[in-house]
Amino acid sequence: MAGQPKVPFYLAVGCVILGLIGFAMFRADVFAPKGKQDQPNDVIDPKKLAGGDGDELKPGAVEAHDDGSVTTLKEYTFKPSEKLPPVKGIAAYKPLADNTVRFALNVWAGWAPIIHANNGFKPGKIWKTPDGKDFKIELVLIDNPIEMRDAYAAGDVQIGWATLDMLPLFVDGFVDSSGKPKDSRVMPRVFQQIDWSNGGDGIVVRENIKTVTDLRGKSIALAENSPSHYFLLNMLVAGGVQPGEVKLNFTGTAFEAAAAFNADPKISAAVSWAPDIYKLSEVKGNRLLVSTGTANKLIADVWFARADFAQDNLPIIEGLTRGIF
Repeated sequence: MAGQPKVPFYLAVGCVILGLIGFAMFRADVFAPKGKQDQPNDVIDPKKLAGGDGDELKPGAVEAHDDGSVTTLKEYTFKPSEKLPPVKGIAAYKPLADNTVRFALNVWAGWAPIIHANNGFKPGKIWKTPDGKDFKIELVLIDNPIEMRDAYAAGDVQIGWATLDMLPLFVDGFVDSSGKPKDSRVMPRVFQQIDWSNGGDGIVVRENIKTVTDLRGKSIALAENSPSHYFLLNMLVAGGVQPGEVKLNFTGTAFEAAAAFNADPKISAAVSWAPDIYKLSEVKGNRLLVSTGTANKLIADVWFARADFAQDNLPIIEGLTRGIF
């Protein structure tokens, strides 16, 4: 009859219905049932966070459990609170070989503009001063801030790196008890801010900690005398918590702090860097309390020159400042 569905139509509809039924049975594990699972994959046993059978961590170096590289590092060591060691020695800056300035930097994405502008770390590109004179830049990777400070003071590098909050710690080693410079040649001159930390630093916590005030009486892992330390102190004070109301567990680096948090359930919070803070926050039982994604005007990366070098080479300083961005 005209206008009525034909046999092929009913066959097609039947195939669709059978296919949907088969798919539903497959999703219900009728055809291929899964093996028995004692615990879902996304559920973390707190005892296993300490590694092994849940034994308590012992003082000294510890290795976190292998959980698919949630943290950058596995090993960590807790260390006592201490001031920065004294500056090893102060000297005039080294003469510029082939008119090449040695510029120290650390492992941080914010230095990408100068690495790009210099075509890499080696002194190959020709930079220009405003009056047209040539100079080169050698980027020297010195990730340890104390080693960088000492190389700067000794004149091995003419330009140093820092977050702005760390500069007073460096300067403290350059002045006497009255605040007078021990040697004016090394007093830092900040010429340029490279970036703000915008999500690179943060505090990851256990899920029961909802606000900063919940950190009272809790153990926190972090690197002392670092941007992490500065960030935590700011967050505590802003939240009405005094530093003495929390238990600070110091590690050598921010990545070690993340490893400690991942391994030891007794650590309630860690101040660390991306990507660890985000990977840890994705683990069930953890959450990201705050990061510089919101508190994004706290940690500023800057470069500074020795006072004697800046005085002798202002055209180079200007050419460098103009040429990075």
